[in-house]
Amino acid sequence: MKNRQIAVSPIHAVESFIGSWKGRASRSEFWWATLFYYVLYYAVAYLGAIYCEKVFSSVVDTSEELEGVTLLVTNALQAGCSIGLGIPMLMLSIRRVHDVGKSGWCCLIPIYNLILFLSGSEQKVNEYGHVPNVQDM
Repeated sequence: MKNRQIAVSPIHAVESFIGSWKGRASRSEFWWATLFYYVLYYAVAYLGAIYCEKVFSSVVDTSEELEGVTLLVTNALQAGCSIGLGIPMLMLSIRRVHDVGKSGWCCLIPIYNLILFLSGSEQKVNEYGHVPNVQDM
């Protein structure tokens, strides 16, 4: 009987986004969760900017002050989003490099980490666990 790796649905990827440091994450799981992270990050910034313009437009005197307040609030929201989702994203990145058989420390090496994120899974059990998302054929 042959096994094949199946792609993860976007919902499953987001559900497993907050996981553990151990184990493996497939390529599809990693990229769906990464897409979720960036969409959420920019949506928070955009909605924060719209909210600030509506709320503070009657309070501040000039458009420069409004722009400054909007920028301050938007940056604060983005920082909160980065802090809140940064740790789960790091955990997912470590699980992704585990999937290609490398140590989680490889996430710290620029460009090499991107190559690992784009690489296919090791199609065998490695020291980090079983092949994720395998279906018997």
